[in-house]
Amino acid sequence: MGCGGGGTNTTTIGATDNSVTNNQTSTLLSYSPPHPAIIAPEEADALYIGYFLEDNINNPEDPTPGSVYFSVPPSDTHVMGSMSFTYDNCQTSSSVGTLTLNKLDNHLSGSWSGTIDATQQTGSYNLIKDSATSIYTGTYINDGGKQLINNPTCTYYLAANGVSEVFPLNTTTPATANSVNYANREINWPNIPEATRHLVSIINYNSLLINKNQNAIVWQGTAITNSLVLPSSVNLLTNGSYIISVVSFDSSQHRIYFSSKEFLID
Repeated sequence: MGCGGGGTNTTTIGATDNSVTNNQTSTLLSYSPPHPAIIAPEEADALYIGYFLEDNINNPEDPTPGSVYFSVPPSDTHVMGSMSFTYDNCQTSSSVGTLTLNKLDNHLSGSWSGTIDATQQTGSYNLIKDSATSIYTGTYINDGGKQLINNPTCTYYLAANGVSEVFPLNTTTPATANSVNYANREINWPNIPEATRHLVSIINYNSLLINKNQNAIVWQGTAITNSLVLPSSVNLLTNGSYIISVVSFDSSQHRIYFSSKEFLID
């Protein structure tokens, strides 16, 4: 699902590094705990942040990533989540897909659906959790197959299928890398020489908790260096709780870095 033109570098993935660290207590610049109004229940759902990525064999023209997020309850039951398709400027609408999954032990399986530039899309989504790292990995299928999307500003393809990785919130991998950082509207992360593109997302923490199948993405974009300054159009509320996530890919379209972290705007 990528937008042609605009000079954006695009890649795809196949994660090869499973080393993980959970940064529950490490600090961002001006980092504060989650919003004090949020009180977790005794058996709180586990929040997961990650990405999907279109298959570059099926869609070599513009394989594109997007954000995925959901919460997993401790028991086997339904899981609701979202996948965001709005990550390049040539899309004419804010598009978010709804994930409707069933949890059985370490498996999540079900369907996704959404509207992308006035086209209705549906398909299957299947993930399995690695017990050692708690990372969910798997694939998704678009029932409509590969499609060419034309809108007033550009043309792009939707892939027939792709891959997905979803990580526990406050995870950084590889474990030796520093986590994503934020200060004065600038987001930065480790300089990884092999990285050719990064997907950066800001998620409203409260929205994710309350409306798990709605669009909690505040902003999403790509970068080719290891830092970016948020556009002036991005309005982050004072005392608002947010999550930053960064996914980095190499030229072979492998995921080589991931980090997500909560922070409080002061």
